[in-house]
Amino acid sequence: MLDICFGLIVIAFFAYRYLIRTYGFWKSHGFPYLEGRFPFGTEKESSTQGRYLGYVFDDLYKKLDPYPYGGFYTMRRPMLLLRDPEIIKHVLVKDFEYFRDRTRIVENDREPLTQHLVALNGDRWHGLRIKMTPAFTSGKLKNMFPLFGKCSRQLEEVLEWLADAREVFDVKDLAASFTADIIASCAFGLEVNSLKNRDDEFRKMGADAFPRFTRRKILLYNMMNNFIPGLNRNRFSKRTQDFMMKMVSETVEYRENNNFKRNDFLDLLIDMKNKDQKLQNSKRPSEGTNMTMDLLVAQCFIFILAGLETSSSVITFCLYELALNAGVQEKLRLEIQEAEKRHGGLTYQAVQEMTYLDQVVSETTRKYPTLIFLQRTCTKPYRMPKGGQLVEEGIEVIIPTYSLHYDPKYFPEPEKFDPDRFSPERKSSIPQFAYLPFGEGPRICIGMRFGLLQVKMGICTFLSKFEILQTPETPVPLTMGSFPFGTEKEVSTEGRFLGHVFDDLYKKLDPHPYGGIYIMRRPHLLVRDPDIIKHVLVKDFQHFRDRSRLMECEKEPLTHHLFALTGDRWRALRTKMTPTFTSGKLKNMFPLFEKCSLQLETVLRRLAEGGEVFDVKDLMANFTTDVIASCAFGLEANSILNKDNEFRKMGADTFPNRVKTKQLLHAAINNFIPGFNRFFDFNNRFSKETHDNMMRIVGESVEYREKNGFRRNDFLDLVIAMKNEDAKKGTEQTNESPIPEMTMDLLAAQCFVFLVAGLETSSSVATFCLYELALNPDIQERLRQEVEEVREKHGGLSYQAVQEMKYLDQVVSETMRKYPTLHYLQRTCTKPYTMPDSGLLLDEGTELIIPTYSLHHDPRFFPDPEKFDPDRFSSDRESGIPHCAYLPFGEGPRICIGMRFGLLQTKMGICTFLPKFKIVATPETPVPLRMARTAFVTQVKDPIKVQIKRLA
Repeated sequence: MLDICFGLIVIAFFAYRYLIRTYGFWKSHGFPYLEGRFPFGTEKESSTQGRYLGYVFDDLYKKLDPYPYGGFYTMRRPMLLLRDPEIIKHVLVKDFEYFRDRTRIVENDREPLTQHLVALNGDRWHGLRIKMTPAFTSGKLKNMFPLFGKCSRQLEEVLEWLADAREVFDVKDLAASFTADIIASCAFGLEVNSLKNRDDEFRKMGADAFPRFTRRKILLYNMMNNFIPGLNRNRFSKRTQDFMMKMVSETVEYRENNNFKRNDFLDLLIDMKNKDQKLQNSKRPSEGTNMTMDLLVAQCFIFILAGLETSSSVITFCLYELALNAGVQEKLRLEIQEAEKRHGGLTYQAVQEMTYLDQVVSETTRKYPTLIFLQRTCTKPYRMPKGGQLVEEGIEVIIPTYSLHYDPKYFPEPEKFDPDRFSPERKSSIPQFAYLPFGEGPRICIGMRFGLLQVKMGICTFLSKFEILQTPETPVPLTMGSFPFGTEKEVSTEGRFLGHVFDDLYKKLDPHPYGGIYIMRRPHLLVRDPDIIKHVLVKDFQHFRDRSRLMECEKEPLTHHLFALTGDRWRALRTKMTPTFTSGKLKNMFPLFEKCSLQLETVLRRLAEGGEVFDVKDLMANFTTDVIASCAFGLEANSILNKDNEFRKMGADTFPNRVKTKQLLHAAINNFIPGFNRFFDFNNRFSKETHDNMMRIVGESVEYREKNGFRRNDFLDLVIAMKNEDAKKGTEQTNESPIPEMTMDLLAAQCFVFLVAGLETSSSVATFCLYELALNPDIQERLRQEVEEVREKHGGLSYQAVQEMKYLDQVVSETMRKYPTLHYLQRTCTKPYTMPDSGLLLDEGTELIIPTYSLHHDPRFFPDPEKFDPDRFSSDRESGIPHCAYLPFGEGPRICIGMRFGLLQTKMGICTFLPKFKIVATPETPVPLRMARTAFVTQVKDPIKVQIKRLA
């Protein structure tokens, strides 16, 4: 055994040495460089913090100052970053033969759609570039201009409707629809009218091919290639590939069979294909790469891919800046109107004469470069012109476009939008190769003219007859998206308390009633306004019936509980379970609560006599465990004396005070691969031990009671009665799906959620309440007097006595305000919904976040929110709290079904302390509390140490 262990250690050591060996590459070659660390290299921020890539490369760019270039590491790959425009000129133009290729992991021989001009390398690229260049001349564009004009008129119709309706709209979406229409028309002769039909196949295919996520997916793909070189996997979905092949081949076939010509991009490609076929048949060599059908489809695909995303982005950013800069907008409008008047409309020649428009577009592409960086691969050994170091074949070179465009040496006040930088008198001062919106040299973007024309046509259509205005919903400043964590980078990588994370987002969205955020790659709507929340949770509940659809897993029986189920299964089970939590049922269980209270009192007497400082959090978790074990299962767990019992372990497994890596990974995988949890056991939320223990405990308890006719008036009795009733009458049917039969698995799931939800929530509330009472002795004394008076009135601590304690209710309510158990509520839009205040449409499947913690700490609703003030909930002040601003148990049909049970055990715990004991803060009591980072429910990181003293 020792030999095996030693062997594994030796293997691990040499494997690690091999993996880190590459980080000495730049030092050994004499280059200026930034250190690399395994496994992320120099770019740890890009890999783990999800920052915008422009900022990541800009950090490297600044760290390498004053060197003209320097080495860094992406994962394990050494890369060279260029900072000096003169060096960049050598790479892109003068010494192009050494840097002819882009990255070699773009092209995939097995994937036809990657065989396009942007991805091809070597002689295949060179041959195709020669063949394709004539397709993008000014003459060809002029012939296509009527197609641009038609799309422009369609855009104008939509703008007129938006202006008449005074709609606030997403300019990004509108620009994408406009460019989609132009590309569909100019490339394929199709009139898809995306401006009016957002769900057309063409838009869907474009979105699948190059949304934000595909760029991110490519980053992930590149990361994998760093560790598994040569890994080739398809970048695009089968649906995209099939649609693209079908659309292009059918269009080509129709044109060739009917001799139909349209003077568009596809006509030019068809001519190339037919010319190559003739040369091949005559056995004469063709010029460059043969235009096969697969190659033709790939060129059409990149025409969509590059033209749609880049041009729509430039239009979007340009219109955004014009909305913020009214003076620039008015100056540009005058130029457009004068040119149109001079040429009798928006003609090709009119657009070419608009010099200020050219300046505005140039400044937009400077401030918002579509390509954050250019990438080239050294194809043969090369000596750097300034330092003489040798660049080895295969080294990838990064030219950080974003950083160059924001370098104050080349563009003073780079954050300012100033089109006059590109005026004739100032443009000459910009160094060549410091401004690279389309690249430069032989591999400059071949579709540059086409892209600029559709950008300018879009802007002219807007400005000629309309004014673009900023609204309160216009984001200032813009926040660039970051992969892979979306808006919530902090929760994903820095492990902050979730309540604080959502509170940051809540404050950033002020004063809007709601706003969009991203969790990983999933868009969520964060709702801030209590009136909107009321619509979601109550008035329009039929649109938001489900919680997150990621909670339930068909293969995991313990997730089939009321909290996680969705749709008709939830509704039917809720109907079935509601009678189990009535006041009458709780009253019947009260003797079980009382017995646990007496056990707690025994422990408190011992602690008081010994003068011990103890963890109140741990003690209250034991108390609630005993209550639930007794009320749900008829078992005496006696957790107060035996902390290692199975119930406590199950609670800890389900609600640890820090989210397990596996749970975070589960959430991440489901964000990127929705539905993954339905098919793989990998995604089980709970350990096998927890699952097996739960099934065994429930199974044995049910079997014993049924065999012996044993009844105990507890929760388990109620669900056994349901099971037996269902077994007698069989499964009922609704119109859509069967009402869930109370099987043993379903019964165990309800017992499980009763345990884990009741244990963690009630113990947390009792803990935080006792903590605040220790810090606020005046409140503690007032509450003690009420408890003693009511106990005396009823001759002890009865069910009715607890219900009459009004100040106790205020104290518990204030505890749940200041420390809400759930940081947020989550709902899923189950059918399209129009927002009541703005008319914005919410798509089916969109998830909503209602940030409970933020609402409870909003000074608009709760002045001085950090102060513990039970009188907020007094009868004369409670009416001032807006409905749905206070949500300790949720609201509406999905309000917590166990609310009464949870409140009763919390109050019983507090009442057990106060009549006979005084809770005292000690030097070990943490002030302020440190909240557990990334826990799913509100928990403290450290023990809450207090002391109790026996009252006379």
